[in-house]
Amino acid sequence: MPDRGGYVAAIKAAKLGLKTAIIEERRAGGTCLNRGCIPAKAMIHASSLYREMQEAERFGISASDVTYDYGKIVAYKEETTDKLVQGAEQLLKANGVDVYDGKGTLLEEKKVRIRKEQEDVVLEGENIILASGSKPLILPIPGMDSERVLTSDALFAMKEAPKSLIIIGGGVISVEFATVYANLGCKITILEAMPKLVPNMDKEISQNLKMILKKRGIDIHTSAAVQGVTTENGTCTCHYIEKDQEQEVTADYVFVRGWTLPEHRWFVWGKCKTRYGARPCAGECKL
Repeated sequence: MPDRGGYVAAIKAAKLGLKTAIIEERRAGGTCLNRGCIPAKAMIHASSLYREMQEAERFGISASDVTYDYGKIVAYKEETTDKLVQGAEQLLKANGVDVYDGKGTLLEEKKVRIRKEQEDVVLEGENIILASGSKPLILPIPGMDSERVLTSDALFAMKEAPKSLIIIGGGVISVEFATVYANLGCKITILEAMPKLVPNMDKEISQNLKMILKKRGIDIHTSAAVQGVTTENGTCTCHYIEKDQEQEVTADYVFVRGWTLPEHRWFVWGKCKTRYGARPCAGECKL
């Protein structure tokens, strides 16, 4: 079986001749397709087109009164995601994979219980892949429980673009969201605890990216340790320490960059052994 789980592994297993079933609580494609990479790229494409049209004059192209309809941008994002989800569903069907809607719980003796509205269903298989995906991680910072502190899921669900946004974290996901909303005219502030933007990338990439984002009006603070968030009168104030100085910045919303935790609450811990040990591992593994 392949190391990659989810619908890709299900299709591969079916092609190898195994009787295959997949259990999905939400929609085929998981986080990346439904709430991560794909919708983010669709939003980047739409917002970048708006920014380019505003700058068209320098290419000798005149475009006056250029505006955007955020509702239609969101609709475009949803349409893009829906098409790919339908494609994944068709691939599962075409390869003879049985699809079960519900929540799967790993049991002993190579069994999985599927919780459904009407009744539970129990499946048994020689091989079981745990590909439960992930969920947003809320940082242990005071004030993060405010309704105006958003995860990527909540930001994607917004019906109107925020006028100002503080982004905690300067990784790839943060930069993607910063790009989208800066393109749409939103005032963006990025607070990154590490000494450079996108810390896992080369220094040259980080420096060039920081320069590009600053030219687009994004305010970037590195080596900035966030101490807490306070909410008052419909705005959020983020308190942080930079260069040993206490600072603060205010915006309509705070976005917590896309840190995630493995979603494993449906596993029965301590009773099921995997090839990695006595407990199911975080991520994808085969029993």
